[in-house]
Amino acid sequence: MKKNKLVLLLILLTAFSSVSAQEILEYDAMITADDTVLFEDITITVRNNHESSLRRLTYPFSGDVDELKTFDNDGGLESLVDVRSGTNYVTTELRESIDTNENITIFYEFIDPFSVTFFNNSYILSTSFSLLANVKKFNLALRLPDGTGLGDPDVDVVPAPTEITSDGRAVILKWTENNPSDFRIFVRYNKFLETPPPTSPPPSTSKPPVQTGPTIRSDMLLLGLSTLMFLFFIILLVLNLKRNTRIKDKIDILKEDEQLILKIVADEDGIEQRELQRRCDFSKTKISKILSELEKREVIRKESMGKKNKVYLAHKLKE
Repeated sequence: MKKNKLVLLLILLTAFSSVSAQEILEYDAMITADDTVLFEDITITVRNNHESSLRRLTYPFSGDVDELKTFDNDGGLESLVDVRSGTNYVTTELRESIDTNENITIFYEFIDPFSVTFFNNSYILSTSFSLLANVKKFNLALRLPDGTGLGDPDVDVVPAPTEITSDGRAVILKWTENNPSDFRIFVRYNKFLETPPPTSPPPSTSKPPVQTGPTIRSDMLLLGLSTLMFLFFIILLVLNLKRNTRIKDKIDILKEDEQLILKIVADEDGIEQRELQRRCDFSKTKISKILSELEKREVIRKESMGKKNKVYLAHKLKE
């Protein structure tokens, strides 16, 4: 009886394989900004590199995922969204099982209503992409709203785009990366100023108009605060990118399974061991063995929270 239960458990674990262990050949994202709403069209091509067939795909998306639609080449698919640790995990039921070394392309369409803000006559867009370690090629295109543009591309876009183009009505920014671990963008853009129609010159008066001091100081104060906020964000972003690069350089020498675990721990800055097991799609025994080895080598540290363990990067790895 116990043997039958064990066989059934193995079948269920195989059926619920996550895309995090699959090879992602290409990730294409087309984002359209409309006022303060982002419309996202994402295409992911996956190769099943497991020995068992693949029945469903689970993939993480940052930001909000509203009005989700998923498709394959033959039509619509059923998907569920599960929010874990602030990240949306979309699980899609495939039309047919995908055998080993076969590819499948899934299309995602959704709205993210909270990644763009409007402040001091400027739009500020900040969004990220929860890419897995085995994404071979990442392509991103961002279409700004009609009638908007960049003030200074060298300052208003981070990181620098691979290409800046236009479709005749709107500015389009493009990025291309190979084997990225994650990707985050910051873009500030403004509405074009419309030239007012010519009018008759105003009648002359004996006293010219005078601009009062308080109004000038108020405008300068708002401009200064906006600039300080922008510089503060850029500094935080650069420091975070440098930190992630240093961590990635340190863990690239580890085994593939160890790298996967450490990249998730680094992204979450602390994660429950049970959640880490689900994210890695490893058995309880395997995850415990790998974590014990990493703890001996002082790569990670554990903190007990009642009956649960929370896993963090070791302090020396962050330095």
